[in-house]
Amino acid sequence: MTYDIHFFKNKRLYLTPYNDLSLKLSEQLMLLDIEVLEFIDSYKDGKNIYKKEQMSSYDYLIVSSGAHWYSIASNFDKNKIMISNQDLSSFHLFSNYVDSLKEYSDKSYDILFMPHNKAHTLDMIPIIKVLQKSTSFEIAFVDIQNRYHNEGAYAEILKSKIPFVPLDALKLNFITLKLFVCMNDWEQSIAYPLVKELNKKSITTLGIVEGITDFTDVDYRRDRNAYQTVEQVLTTGTNDLKYLKDKITSVMGIPKMIPLWNKQKKYFPKQTLVVINLSFLALSYDEYGSIWLKNVVEVCKELDLSYIISKHPNDTIDTKNFNVTNKTIYEILDEGSLLISRFSTTILESIALGTPAVYFKPQPEKTTLYDNNFGAFSIAHDKQELKEKILYELEHKDNVRERANKFLDLQCNINETEKPEILAAEYIQKIINFNPS
Repeated sequence: MTYDIHFFKNKRLYLTPYNDLSLKLSEQLMLLDIEVLEFIDSYKDGKNIYKKEQMSSYDYLIVSSGAHWYSIASNFDKNKIMISNQDLSSFHLFSNYVDSLKEYSDKSYDILFMPHNKAHTLDMIPIIKVLQKSTSFEIAFVDIQNRYHNEGAYAEILKSKIPFVPLDALKLNFITLKLFVCMNDWEQSIAYPLVKELNKKSITTLGIVEGITDFTDVDYRRDRNAYQTVEQVLTTGTNDLKYLKDKITSVMGIPKMIPLWNKQKKYFPKQTLVVINLSFLALSYDEYGSIWLKNVVEVCKELDLSYIISKHPNDTIDTKNFNVTNKTIYEILDEGSLLISRFSTTILESIALGTPAVYFKPQPEKTTLYDNNFGAFSIAHDKQELKEKILYELEHKDNVRERANKFLDLQCNINETEKPEILAAEYIQKIINFNPS
């Protein structure tokens, strides 16, 4: 049984732990005039933060934690614990929720795939389909919707009709498995702690590099240490290998790149259309994205070029005064004449499609991964150079794929004759067959 937030009307509540999710819940409760006594946290101190022994009488303690809800809840009265979903839309009584997960206690899988978003799911599905066709492995997705904000993974899992199991059933050891596959193993709320736990249990963990990755993390808010926690890694290209010298690796490629590369010859619109890729999530530079976008649009106007913006769904930059499309990046790249982007896999997708690209890299962006691209695309460091590179790429738009071949092969394994999903499935079969128990 689930409850919504109105259930807590006239109840005396504590929230735990003291984190962003509990703070958000507190605000929502106060808007409904629901009393929140205080926050409970064993590791933090501050105003309105108390320890367990300081609690007065209460009706419910609401636990909001993706990774540690069970260990937290186990220290309190089970009949007074409510577990919140990630989106705070529903709540579960602790004892009832744990009991509902026990239906998975007899489940055993060879492989579990855990996607965080729609793109992960779409990349994993072809691998699973190959495995289902060529093996008798028990395979399922891990559904993380209750413990992670919605980025479209669950909807794609449902469409695929591939079996899935809830993350919490796995974390509570109700499910047994041989191989765990994920993409961003550095994600702190669920992926990183789960991979660490599975490693300790001698369950093989495999990471699939989710796209072109700057392993140096020079432009991110924190050091992700990407793909350093999983034991083995499937990479996008040979370039990744120099950053994963301590890992067991195999080059896979990028599944979505192959259809772009094999697509028929690019036909350009009569009127030039510049596609602007807007995606500044997780960067360490405040206001950089807004300034970047303003400069790009100004250059387009100075050159009298029409533009359209493809905006990442989670990007927070204000674009209400700009021309933003609802089409997918692939649709608009196919229709456009030129891409302008910050560091992104989208640049490689564009040149694979035959659409020329300019990587606009003004200060303070530091990554050097794309600097030596063998002429596959242009790099501009200021507005004047951006103008020059736009004109250059438009003049040389008919030989993009020829220019891009060497770079795409290094980064994406583009000249491999076998499909990436088949390479990945073959590698996974070797893992399972080598560890049959």
